[in-house]
Order: sequence, then C-alpha cells, then structure tokens
Amino acid sequence: MFANILIFIFFFSINLFLLALAGALRLFPSFLKSARALLYEFMGWSFKFYQIILGQIAPFFQNRWGLYILEGSLRILSTIILSLILGLLILWILGLPISAWTVGLCFLHGLVVGLVWGEVDHAAAEGFRMGANFE
Repeated sequence: MFANILIFIFFFSINLFLLALAGALRLFPSFLKSARALLYEFMGWSFKFYQIILGQIAPFFQNRWGLYILEGSLRILSTIILSLILGLLILWILGLPISAWTVGLCFLHGLVVGLVWGEVDHAAAEGFRMGANFE
C-alpha cells in the first residue's frame, strides 16, 4: 500500500515536471523575442550614452593630439575603454565582485557598440529605433 502511494507520487511528479517543461518550451519563442527587444533597447541606450560622452571628449583629443576618436578603430577602442571603465565602476559601487567574466562582458559590450556605431547612428538619423524592420 505504502509502496503504491510512493510510486503514484513519483509518476505524478514526473508528469508535472514534463508538463512544466512543455509549457516552458511553448513559451520559449516569446521569451526570446522579449529578451531580444530588451537587448536592443539596452544597446540603443548604450549607444546614445556613449555618443554623448565621447562627443564631449572628442574635441579634446582632436585638439590635443590630432586623434578623432569617433571614427574607425579609435572609435572601437574608445567604446571598449569607456565600457570597461563604466562597467567596472558600477560593479565597484554596487560592491559586486569583479571577475574575468564581468571584464569580458564589458569588453564585448564596448566592442559591439563600437562596431555597430555607424549603423546605429545612421538608423537614428533616419528616425527609427535599433532592431526595427521597416521594409
């Protein structure tokens, strides 16, 4: 009798787990769509923020050393450095540990912002937000 109850509970638990897994897989595409939209929004705000900061310091580098940090490889390098500085500063202020993963994420974020800078700048000039498909 007790063994039958344990077997019933075991199979009932497996059934609930499989139903939950099926529900999660069914909702997975909408979750990915929401995550992608959130990522695009984050990258759009990052681009705007970096454009403001680098736009303010670009004349200093232009006048002082003749380097225009808003074009080419200098733009990518400057966005990586700015991302590292801001990311590590935020982690330090929040008291979170600084690891190789967080440094790598900050580096990758700066690299992506620097690489898509021209496309985002062009898209912003035309008046639509990043990730929208207006064909």
